[in-house]
Amino acid sequence: MLLSYSLTEGQTWTEISQPVTTSTGGYSALWTPMATGKYVVRAVNVENATIQGATAFADLAVVEYDTESFFSVTSNSTISSLSYEPANRELKFDVSGSNGTTGYVEVAIAKSLIEDIQAAEVRLNGATIEYSSSSSDTNLFLYFSYSHSTQSVAIRLDANSFLKIPINTVVLFSIPLVAVFVAVLLLQIDKRKQKETAKGKENSALGPGSS
Repeated sequence: MLLSYSLTEGQTWTEISQPVTTSTGGYSALWTPMATGKYVVRAVNVENATIQGATAFADLAVVEYDTESFFSVTSNSTISSLSYEPANRELKFDVSGSNGTTGYVEVAIAKSLIEDIQAAEVRLNGATIEYSSSSSDTNLFLYFSYSHSTQSVAIRLDANSFLKIPINTVVLFSIPLVAVFVAVLLLQIDKRKQKETAKGKENSALGPGSS
């Protein structure tokens, strides 16, 4: 088996490795992309290269969040518009493929970005879908499939994050309470001054020596 990748949409190829297949036809290889971007990965059964199905392709997109944390998306679909929104902790991308076929996505997420993969939420065109998961020493993986067409995928790393009240909302809620408190305090001070003024006038009216 010959594995290679392309950063030029298949115009040029760079060899990854030549893993040996098992008796069941399986194979594996370890490869770390050296840069962010969109890769096409190719697997060729060199012993039967002329047979239909001897060559398979997969899209791989890699996006960097910081200098140590990466996302990678592997799929048999065409991947586009890959982005990560730190404020929402949400990874977004589009997938597309031939109608009537099945697409799949495998997402690798650095463990520095998420502690529990079960806390993630996957949405396809806005609807929550189920996924399977696994892990390695450095990454967590989630996998899901779908019927091919043009689909929008959103993966939120913390599905409960949308339940948290934003800080600016809390501030907006607290401002009227502070205003009411200040208004009550000023009213109390004003009433106290009125009482003191009335008492002063009463004492003046009674004159010296009055009791």
